Amino acid sequence: MDQVVIGVLCYVNRSGSTLLSRMINDLCHDVYVFPEVGFTVELFLAHKYGREITGTRLYNLISGDPRISAMGITKDTLSAICLRHSSKDPAALFVDLATAKMGRKPAGIVIKHEKLAYLLETIEAAIPQVRYFHVVRDPRAVANSMLNTPVPEKPGFNMARGSILYPARHWRHYIKRLADWGASHPVVEIRYEDLHKDSGKAACASIAATLGTRLRSTDSDMPLSSYQTAAIDQALHAKIHDGFDERRTSGWRNELTPRHIRLVEATCRADMESLGYPLMTNHNARASIALASLMHNGVMVHHATRSLLRHLRRRDGLHAVRIQAALLRSKAQLRPRRPSV
Repeated sequence: MDQVVIGVLCYVNRSGSTLLSRMINDLCHDVYVFPEVGFTVELFLAHKYGREITGTRLYNLISGDPRISAMGITKDTLSAICLRHSSKDPAALFVDLATAKMGRKPAGIVIKHEKLAYLLETIEAAIPQVRYFHVVRDPRAVANSMLNTPVPEKPGFNMARGSILYPARHWRHYIKRLADWGASHPVVEIRYEDLHKDSGKAACASIAATLGTRLRSTDSDMPLSSYQTAAIDQALHAKIHDGFDERRTSGWRNELTPRHIRLVEATCRADMESLGYPLMTNHNARASIALASLMHNGVMVHHATRSLLRHLRRRDGLHAVRIQAALLRSKAQLRPRRPSV
């Protein structure tokens, strides 16, 4: 287990994490990338708050994850793994799961979930030698994609919560969170827009080196892609095995309204400039932001109410609400970003 290096992939949804995961799977030698399974978040929340999940409870947690099917582990194998592990040692559990999937112990593992960025202190306490990766995409492209992407688990909801300010503010907060973390921890940053230049080889070479492995060395060492997404996500990632489409980096220019572009840029301006994303607007958008904020607040109250009611209709609704509340507490406990001098 000691030689298996574990990395955390951080990202805002619709930033290319699944595309990058497929590239890592295809290009990096002996690395397993977990699907975006929510049970990883629950394991680290349990670790953070001193709860232990073992045996049948651990099996129910993992087997009930809507994305576990992408791993293709039989129920009997999963049950045996869960009997050997607990949330106290998530690294050993991840290695066992990856080994069952690959048929051999991997050299490196990447776990991924957007919410893991709010649990990095807990992850590091649980896995002291963990590595960090962060995939970044232009916030205008992220916002455009979120506005047009349904939430698989919540029919009738889109990822933007129905407000252009939600993805803009979420992107800004996430960038600040990773910048804070990166001030004291090595974080490998991957730019989504750079992935098309060499089909991800440069990014994957950096990831492989960080995980202590290498790129696949020859064409014969590079089989057809075996990367799988869960059935629940297949509509979102129908073209995951296609070549990089250049329109993914610029489509927002024609699809977002000028007002939406102005609001995203006004919200994210400082971080866009520091990351090298050129702005299209320069005038003061204070009045537009004030009006949009009023509308945004109403939309968010409506979204939160609908989400709560939907959770409570589920058989495990109270559990889902408790997990969301624990994540909100974790976010609230994060130290604010220190102003630059």
